[in-house]
Amino acid sequence: MKIVRLWTPFVILVCGLCAAATPARTPRQQPGAQTPAQAQQTPPAPRATPAPQDEVQEGVTARVVRVPVTVLDKKGQPVTGLTRNDFQVFEDKRPVQFDFLGESAEIEKQPVFIGVLMDTSSSTAGKLGFEKEAAKNFLYTVTRTRKDQAAFVTFDDDVTLRQDFTKNLNLLEKAIDNVKKPGTQTALFDAVWQFCDEKMRSAASTRRALVVITDGDDTYSRARIEDAIQIAQKTDTIIFAISTKGGFTGSAVPGVEAGTVKDSGDKELDRLADATGGRRLQGQRQARLHG
Repeated sequence: MKIVRLWTPFVILVCGLCAAATPARTPRQQPGAQTPAQAQQTPPAPRATPAPQDEVQEGVTARVVRVPVTVLDKKGQPVTGLTRNDFQVFEDKRPVQFDFLGESAEIEKQPVFIGVLMDTSSSTAGKLGFEKEAAKNFLYTVTRTRKDQAAFVTFDDDVTLRQDFTKNLNLLEKAIDNVKKPGTQTALFDAVWQFCDEKMRSAASTRRALVVITDGDDTYSRARIEDAIQIAQKTDTIIFAISTKGGFTGSAVPGVEAGTVKDSGDKELDRLADATGGRRLQGQRQARLHG
């Protein structure tokens, strides 16, 4: 099995400050009306103190933005040893000062929470065996024993959690093997959205990755691809995609077409991966989340 190593993404934290000025209003005092008699009995009023000028109250709001980055060379190999001086961040074509760059050594200490989403729609009927092996290979390749946690989900008409987050790879393998028959439609974007919203949002680590094993042809979701990308970005989830359409030269994978030209489904997978700092993997090529 050929393994493509993906360098652990740098995490750039960009801190933006915005100040809002809110003037404080001073209410006017309305003197009460007096009769002439009352005016004679009342001592002279003290000299009025000039009304204070409007005060300005400033509020500062800090917003931290994480930007995942995957750096590869022309051969697709990871580029290591980079520092903050090797990066520039732009917003609207203007350079932005970033305050912190999480190096791979720091990130390596944190556990990774991984979600494996496997397509079980009717289009995978002849590819189910391949998908199961790809799911297990991915888990055994990227997870670190007794440190990282993974969950397993299938999606067709419905999104089904087969195994919640666990460090036990045996439980995950059993859940994968228990998938027997495919459904009908493909709710890919719903699966990504639901898993990120319900599971990744509360994951006890900022290192979060999702691998979807599918042909990329969504036929049933209420969510759009833009919704799936947005929720992944909000939950700091990097998406990798294993396409079931492309095989690899010199190997016989039942149900997987070797040398398939990229189609609309593959382009959708590219969008999901590119927008979140991951990549689409063809056939059995696997990713590594650790340096």
